[in-house]
Amino acid sequence: MTRSLALTLACSLSMAMVAVPAVAQERLSDAEVERLFAQLAADQDRYRNALDSSVRNSIIRGPSGEVDVKRYLDDFKTAIKRLDDRFSDNYAASAEALGVLQQGANIDNYMQRQPGTMKGRSEWDRVSADLGRLAQVYGATWPLLSDATARRINDRELAEAARQVADRAGRFRGDLRSSLKDDSSVDEATREAVSRDVDVLKRNADMLRSRVKGRKPATGEAQELLRQADRIDDFVRTRSLSARARTAWQAMGPGLDKVAQGFGRQWGASPWR
Repeated sequence: MTRSLALTLACSLSMAMVAVPAVAQERLSDAEVERLFAQLAADQDRYRNALDSSVRNSIIRGPSGEVDVKRYLDDFKTAIKRLDDRFSDNYAASAEALGVLQQGANIDNYMQRQPGTMKGRSEWDRVSADLGRLAQVYGATWPLLSDATARRINDRELAEAARQVADRAGRFRGDLRSSLKDDSSVDEATREAVSRDVDVLKRNADMLRSRVKGRKPATGEAQELLRQADRIDDFVRTRSLSARARTAWQAMGPGLDKVAQGFGRQWGASPWR
């Protein structure tokens, strides 16, 4: 059924529509994401109820097959509920979110071809806006690309990544200082400066973890952490450090990568990339 609608409804807009990256202005907490699910479910119900019964109970026929509109809308509602039910501290439900976005994109393609006076058109615009926010939460685009992926880092996973960065920063600091002591080309002032940079990185990671665990906005803290990581990464890549120090820095990569992904950001040209 989903494939039929994708082929039937999307054909006329698939070439014309250009997806715009869903760039996050602020990462939503898990609680805020759950409220978005509830809003999407409510707006979907309003849309469904606003449709003329002749449309809601119709069969759409096209060159690729038939679509039972009522059954497809039932499937869409079920997919939204499944997303809400499966989302938890330990599971971001990324696959379920992608399913909702794909089904919603098929409906959106159909609705965008209808006149603005069609019953339910304005209600669908609200649903489409909700889907745009959902795409943003999962690092996707809206309108959805045909090869789209969806991935969210939930609060618990993100806080754990920040904790790992903070813990490993302490180990890296010691290994870095030992390595720089043996390098006669590095003066004491430089050694102290880069050590302070690592201390700042650790504090930034601790602050980020605290903000995420407290369900507070943390985009600024994430940005500062990644900016500090860039600064240190530039230093590491231009120095002949010991294998131990370089390994300690590389061990921080996965945590920093996860923070970057969680906030829709990028950082550095790190040696493990």
